Amino acid sequence: MGSICEDTVRKLIGLVTSEPVIVPPDPERQFILYIDASQFATGTVLYQPDQEQVDHCGNPLLRPLGFHSQTFNKVEQNYPIYDRELLRIIRGLRNWCHLLRNTTHPVLVITDHANLQYYREPQKIGPHVNSYIVELADFNIQLVYKPGAANKANKLSRRPNFMPEDENELVLVLPDHLFAPQDSPSTAYMAMCTKPEDYSSDSGYESGGTDDS
Repeated sequence: MGSICEDTVRKLIGLVTSEPVIVPPDPERQFILYIDASQFATGTVLYQPDQEQVDHCGNPLLRPLGFHSQTFNKVEQNYPIYDRELLRIIRGLRNWCHLLRNTTHPVLVITDHANLQYYREPQKIGPHVNSYIVELADFNIQLVYKPGAANKANKLSRRPNFMPEDENELVLVLPDHLFAPQDSPSTAYMAMCTKPEDYSSDSGYESGGTDDS
């Protein structure tokens, strides 16, 4: 039993001390914010480039400063896709606003969705988007497009425990009591006739000698 516990502790130490290890932020250096959104949640990861270590292409390695994910409520799930994409930016900036507000270097916001191009043209907007504009004014950001497979926040927005349980729930829109019985003669006459004198006596309508001529 002792050796099993010792092996478990060593594995835990290895996981905690191996990549990716969260590092403390340096407010004097540039921040990189990866963002992603699914139908039901947003995910963001904040990075800063390493000052010493580089990858095989000579680019600085990115060191994570923090991770954040959050579900959409029922209203937000029904936002148009470009509004959900905009909201994911706002959520990432809000979560680390103490670091990202009014930075000297622009915060590089890495996004995998071209639908944000929608807001490069003047649009009629609702109250929630108008509030986003006010918030964005406090941040120095630059949007960078990167395909979904390379987006490091992708898995955070698709956590299985965030998926709505009733996503595929069947909803009855028109229950049976709203429909008249098919064998009702009155229903048949009302559906087919267009002039009052056409209705027979069992419809409950009497024309009283109305003249349509």
